[in-house]
Amino acid sequence: MQFSYTPYIIPLLIAGAASVWVAYYSWSHRGVSGASALTFLALAAGTWTIGYALELAGADLDTKVLWSKIQYFGVTTVPLLWLIFCYNYFNQNRLLPPRVIGALGIIPLITLLLVFTTEYHGLIWERYFISRIGDFSYLEVTHGLWFWIYLAYGYFLLIIGTYFIIRLIRHKHGLYRGQITALIAAAVTPWVGNFLYISGLIPVDLTSFGFTIAVIATAWGIFRFQLINLVPLARDTVVETMEIGMIVIDSQGRVADINRAAIALIGLPAGQVINKPVVEALSRWSHLTKKYQNVREALDEISIGEGEHQRWFELGLSPLRNDDQTVIGRLITLRDITVNRQVAERLRQLSRAVEASPASIVITDADGQIQYVNPKFTAVTGYTLPEVFGKTSRILKTDQTPPEVHQQLWNTITSGREWHGEFCNRKKNGELYWETASISPIFDAGGHIINYVGVKEDITRQRRMQEQLQIQNKYLSILHEIALDLLNRRELNDLLQAIANHAADLLNAPYGEIMLKEGAELVVHSFTQNQEYLSGDRVGRDTAKLAWQAHDTGQPATLDDYSAWPDRRTIYDRAQLVAVADFPVMVEGQCVAVIGMGRSNPGQVFTPEEIQTGILFSRLVGLVLDSVNLYDSAMREIAERKRTELLLQESEERYRQIVENANDLIYRTNVDGYITYVNPVSLGLFGVDKTDSILGKNYLEFIVPDWRTKVRRFYVRQYLNGVSNTYFEFPIVTPDAHELWLGQNVQIIREADRIVGFQAVARDITAIKRTQEALALARDQAQQASRFKSDLLAKVSHELRTPLFGVLGYAELLRDNALGPLSKDQKQAVETIVGNSHYLTSMISDLMDQAQIEAKKLVLQFGQCSPDELLRSLEEIMSVLAQKKGLTLRTLLDPEVPATVYSDAQRLQQILINLVANAIKFTKQGEICVRVFQPNATHWAIQVSDTGIGIPAEAQAAVFEPFQKVNSVLTRDNRGIGLGLSITKQLVDLMDGQIKLDSEIGKGSTFTVTFPINKIG
Repeated sequence: MQFSYTPYIIPLLIAGAASVWVAYYSWSHRGVSGASALTFLALAAGTWTIGYALELAGADLDTKVLWSKIQYFGVTTVPLLWLIFCYNYFNQNRLLPPRVIGALGIIPLITLLLVFTTEYHGLIWERYFISRIGDFSYLEVTHGLWFWIYLAYGYFLLIIGTYFIIRLIRHKHGLYRGQITALIAAAVTPWVGNFLYISGLIPVDLTSFGFTIAVIATAWGIFRFQLINLVPLARDTVVETMEIGMIVIDSQGRVADINRAAIALIGLPAGQVINKPVVEALSRWSHLTKKYQNVREALDEISIGEGEHQRWFELGLSPLRNDDQTVIGRLITLRDITVNRQVAERLRQLSRAVEASPASIVITDADGQIQYVNPKFTAVTGYTLPEVFGKTSRILKTDQTPPEVHQQLWNTITSGREWHGEFCNRKKNGELYWETASISPIFDAGGHIINYVGVKEDITRQRRMQEQLQIQNKYLSILHEIALDLLNRRELNDLLQAIANHAADLLNAPYGEIMLKEGAELVVHSFTQNQEYLSGDRVGRDTAKLAWQAHDTGQPATLDDYSAWPDRRTIYDRAQLVAVADFPVMVEGQCVAVIGMGRSNPGQVFTPEEIQTGILFSRLVGLVLDSVNLYDSAMREIAERKRTELLLQESEERYRQIVENANDLIYRTNVDGYITYVNPVSLGLFGVDKTDSILGKNYLEFIVPDWRTKVRRFYVRQYLNGVSNTYFEFPIVTPDAHELWLGQNVQIIREADRIVGFQAVARDITAIKRTQEALALARDQAQQASRFKSDLLAKVSHELRTPLFGVLGYAELLRDNALGPLSKDQKQAVETIVGNSHYLTSMISDLMDQAQIEAKKLVLQFGQCSPDELLRSLEEIMSVLAQKKGLTLRTLLDPEVPATVYSDAQRLQQILINLVANAIKFTKQGEICVRVFQPNATHWAIQVSDTGIGIPAEAQAAVFEPFQKVNSVLTRDNRGIGLGLSITKQLVDLMDGQIKLDSEIGKGSTFTVTFPINKIG
């Protein structure tokens, strides 16, 4: 940079230094309203002024241009900062919202970007050169279109800011004369300087100098005349705008002054009140005038009116004294506190409701620190408010709730949305409990989050009931299967194996075995598949102490850590058992077998609920074994028919006990669907007291009418097809018109290979169906969101294409010298614009195709097309691109390929161009070969091969996914958004084709696309 001295820069440098001093002084007094905004305004004006001084001192064009551009940091920000200062200063209770500042700053930001790139577009300066007047030189410019746009915008901001100054003109007395003079000078001076420069009357731009004067005058007005003080404001600005009613009474008891709020309260015009005795003016409230007639000072609450029209006021009485403290009157103030009293009452009601709420309520600050909890929270968790105040909810946190749930919760509420979910927390006494929570943010008047409120409900009992219900479902299913095993009279060993498997599934234990008592030993007869080493294992009392403990006591024997038990058996070391449980199988008070269950996961012990389930299951096994033994005995002693009948009756009775005591609906029908048997649980569901009230009715009578045809067809198909066992879900109507969902297993009952009826085991699955409906709704919402995304992508792509074509058109005109010759650098810049525009056009087309495909709006236009013409067209389009990279593009058409194929010619060409362009992009040297051939009689194929870099095997599956790019050095040098191959794959699928990729790193890639040969007619 080169500079030369000129005396014109002295006042500019002084003015710039003055602006910097004002900025420093304002920042040191930033507690004063408007001082912070003035600081930045002064810095911007100083930047402008000093930059202009250095521009004038510049000795060459480059120096002057550089400092002229630097000035625009002040030029583009001064009008906006002036508006911010004026608004904040004359609206001291409110600041200009950040979103408004952001919106107003868009044009200045664009202007600043255009200034530093004006050589390429001329929107700020079309021409610029150095002009001289004697020894004085300055940068003369011809302004472009955007400069005048910004000039008008800057004047608009200045006018709006000045409007706030003009609002103060009505205060024309005393100290305000100096204030107004300072502010008007601050507002007018920059306009005068800018007008003289823009109009060409002077060659020197005095705008920055004018703004420096404006900043100094404004600072003088603020810090010399104390404009921010509210004390000197005129009476009609303060008193008349007060919401509090004010009445001044003179020493004679007459109304000397009254403001608008008091006039509205009295209901009389000021002319009928001023100079009237206060008793006459306030005659409507004579009881109040009498009460406070001789009271000089008071602060009380009074009510006026009754019922819905009753209003409450805070009455203030105070004496008015002169300099010698003589009372010369009284001041009456009336502040309407009706809303405050109503709000206070509502708050009291809300507080009582929160305190008595059956749900836990927690209120935290914006950092999640607890500020309040209601009594229900203390009752549930055991923590009192002093114990949790200032702490976060981490004191309740457990590892049962995944960390991502807490992260999702925090992300949701900090973004201003409400969160719903479930937690597993820990009480003060260490007990775990489940709760459902709804947590919402609370905003202040400015829209900032100040608190979070959580409403929680203890659902531990419901969760346990749900888990127990699942266990009962398993238990019912196993009961049903074992009952079928009994009906089918399976062999004992097969039955024992089935029981071992069912026990492992029911108790969620991967290791299980059944040991039958044979003399003085327990012998393993069945086991889970992962314990084949137990086959034939025989143990005495000294070997399997835990199993014999269960045998001797008739109660379950459990260990939470079997590996640490000194009497453990080494045969189980292979399974690395941790928690074990042995259940005795009792028959007529005697233990006949022991069911052993084991788990290998540390910490996964058998819960009391699981142990109780195991006890019930072992009882069921006892009934089963007893029934099997009875049946075997009956078969062995068939000659003793009476004893056999008695044993069978006892077995049937035990089976009936199983069915009668089941918790689910069990019933039978004949082949026509008429009920022949129901268990006691079914009576309550059907709303009757006696079995006779339901026997003989058709099962369809209890099903929702709209479902009867569907259910009947389902079971007719089961009957006709002879399916032994089916499962179906349907709604029923209870006698009190309540709708429930049942899920039922139905088994065909046969006699002598003839179907004689059905046996059903049903369970209430209403809660499960509601959960499924909620999941379906969530799925539909997700699909709808996906459709919205595709529509948005299509609309955005469409809106981008129109202006982009305009840019491309003008750039091509410049490239072809249609608007005049260009320099070498200009031609290179235009070529870059054209290339980038073509790239953006291609990217937008890909985005629109992707959006149409995702939205299923893409329509193929099938017709006869020629493969030969496709190849010739491809050569015309892509050969130039290949030649620019020094590559060879070859096309081959096998003679057996039909002359025409039935397909979409446009989409075929798009597929070819995408594949060939991709091959050229990732090939540095060699060739690209495009071959069309017929692999078989019903298909034809296109093969695109290259000698490029190749694609790694682990990345080949992802190249057809949208927005996926292989990460390598060459791919990073090539632009793209990863849609070309994705669109190609989807187009091939739409055309009933297949695409295959063969590639090897360093040897190139081959894409083969195969289509069916579809002929018309």
